[in-house]
Amino acid sequence: MKDVDRSRLRGSVAAWSDGRGFAQSTPLADQHRDLLPRRITNAQLSGLNGLVQAASSLRQVAAFAQHQAARAARSGRPDVKGYWDALRQTLEGLEREADDLAAQAGMLSAMPEAKGKPQTKAPDWLVLWLAQEFVQHLVVHSLYIGRKERSSN
Repeated sequence: MKDVDRSRLRGSVAAWSDGRGFAQSTPLADQHRDLLPRRITNAQLSGLNGLVQAASSLRQVAAFAQHQAARAARSGRPDVKGYWDALRQTLEGLEREADDLAAQAGMLSAMPEAKGKPQTKAPDWLVLWLAQEFVQHLVVHSLYIGRKERSSN
């Protein structure tokens, strides 16, 4: 990573977070606003945020979402399962976003080749960084919606 301008990468991630990251997170919360805060609880949202901040890979976060979806399915709550499935799919789509950011930052050409092939995928830490930014926006917007829903009742 020494050949990549770190401040440029930080700026690119910040711009992605404020733009596409925010734009992808708010519709997910809005589409499932009827689940907030009773069916998708503040504790679950806080747990998701804590997990994504502590995770070492996106796979751990996706596995958590898949586990939550399976629990909801076993409990006969297809609406809650749909939320967690949509979250997992969105998180998995962040790999493409990270690939684009890595290419724009010149990271892929600066990274060592694997088995003689050029690097074409963003490193896991960059994908996880985007997931952290996305989940942070999702949780904050979800908490805002939940508070707004409670105060209107």
